[in-house]
Amino acid sequence: MDTPPRPTPRRDAEAQGELAEWEKGVLSDDPAIRNRRLAVLRDLADGFPLKEIAADLETSEQTLKNMLRKVRAELECVTTIQVVALALRRGWID
Repeated sequence: MDTPPRPTPRRDAEAQGELAEWEKGVLSDDPAIRNRRLAVLRDLADGFPLKEIAADLETSEQTLKNMLRKVRAELECVTTIQVVALALRRGWID
């Protein structure tokens, strides 16, 4: 049985074409915000703790928790793990 090819990860979602309207709300129209959110999701997928990610980005852990809460609500996810899994499936991160 042939399996379909895996989608190419989107390093820059805008460069890959138009985002769905709901993706724009989650990822943001602002490239700086979108890239920061994707960086956090990539680091979470790689297993880094939120405290370490916050230190690396020179922000507070609470700021990242607030960002993730907003993203979870936008994506209708209950957990951050669900957000990371969805980001992987959608090809936003690799």
